[in-house]
Formats: sequence, structure tokens, C-alpha cells
Amino acid sequence: MTTEPWLSVSEAARAIGITRQAVHQRIQAGTIDARKEPTTRTARGYFWAVNPASVEVIRTFRDARLAYAESMQQARTEPVPA
Repeated sequence: MTTEPWLSVSEAARAIGITRQAVHQRIQAGTIDARKEPTTRTARGYFWAVNPASVEVIRTFRDARLAYAESMQQARTEPVPA
């Protein structure tokens, strides 16, 4: 079993297709699994590392919602047989 490296907030945002602020909001809400990693590169002394499995779950649900919405749109535009 290979473990993927955890993602930065920016990488997670790009992968999901949302803003960095939205990723931070999801971290606060607990809908994205993330952990604080120590660093000397920021004034806070840490950065958020996002679990790639959490990102994949969100992408899967988003893709399913989009596919469902598209199928419903097609169903509305197809003519009803007489």
C-alpha cells in the first residue's frame, strides 16, 4: 500500500476546484481531513496539510452531483413520447 503525501491548502484547492479560503472553511467545518504541520516558513509556525483521500472523496461527490444534474437537464429537454 502506497501512501500519498499530504497536500498543501493551495494544492487541495486546485484539485477540488475551489478557493483556498473555501478549503480553510471546510477544514474548520471538519469536512476536510487536515492536520497542522510545523514549519519555520510561516510566522504562525505551522501550515495545514490536507489528506489526499479527503480531497478525492469531495471530487467524487462533486462529479456525481454534476453527472446527476446533467442527466436531469437532459431528461427535461427530451420530448415525451406520445
